[in-house]
Amino acid sequence: MSSKEGSTPAAVQTEDRGTIASLVVAVAANNRGTALKYPHGDGWREISYPELRASVREIAKGLMAIGVAPGDRVAILSNTRSEWTLADLGAMAAGAVVVPVYQTNS
Repeated sequence: MSSKEGSTPAAVQTEDRGTIASLVVAVAANNRGTALKYPHGDGWREISYPELRASVREIAKGLMAIGVAPGDRVAILSNTRSEWTLADLGAMAAGAVVVPVYQTNS
């Protein structure tokens, strides 16, 4: 999100990025504020846009390094948490199709 709460960043309004993952990386390159906020202990932690961009790219590169190719399926088994979001975006950035598996599914 941009500095104005609830507004759409200019990059989203003016350019088609093609994929959700590329859109996130592009928006993160142009913003410096808080991208994600999640509970931790008795408080909250934040992930900035630059940290989000770096994490998504690192995860994508890691998946590609182990042989994940565009169109491959990547399952994510997790509770709802910030790491799930990062893994999801990273897998999409690698061109993978994410198969979400909620942890209570048997």
